[in-house]
Amino acid sequence: RKLDIKDFGEIILKDYESCLERFFDLESGAVLESERDNGIPKFLYTEITGYAILDFIFLHSITGNNEYIERAKKSAEWIKKQAIDPCGGVKTRYFFQKDSETRLIETSFHGRRIYSFDTAVCLKSFVALYVVTNDESYLELSKKMGNFLVTKMVDGSGKVFPIYDANNGHPDLLFALSPSFPPRCILLSPPWQPSRHLPPPLSAPLSG
Repeated sequence: RKLDIKDFGEIILKDYESCLERFFDLESGAVLESERDNGIPKFLYTEITGYAILDFIFLHSITGNNEYIERAKKSAEWIKKQAIDPCGGVKTRYFFQKDSETRLIETSFHGRRIYSFDTAVCLKSFVALYVVTNDESYLELSKKMGNFLVTKMVDGSGKVFPIYDANNGHPDLLFALSPSFPPRCILLSPPWQPSRHLPPPLSAPLSG
């Protein structure tokens, strides 16, 4: 029979769900990236874990499966306990036993280089999780990240420093001010809402 949009949606969804496990560290709930061809060792990736929280919320909205909210919470817990720096931003990549290597200092947890974009992604994911769970702890952490961005990373003209050196307590001045569009686009866009993200044919929970 002819494949309609709902059938197509179910096929795509099931294929996506079947591949989820390969992208995550099951113990922590963080997104795991394998060793790269250029020798960069495997790492847990904070920014992409933030995106994953949004994906889990979306999957819950179209399936009705509460497991996805629990997975979003687990990913958020890892960010909360491991990735959020005392300064309020998020550390970028955790390289396991190799995290303290000098060659990885620009992106490692040990190096404490805080990226505006990564922090903004996590801020938005925590706001979204607050919207769907009403858990005030997610809102409080969102405020902490937002306060870091507006007090440490934005200059008087509204431009955003891309990197903050948390070890020295100031933006990394080796980098010029970046155009502010990407992080501001994330920060100023509305919180995640199911009604804004669901195409009409998939607005009801899918079977299977």
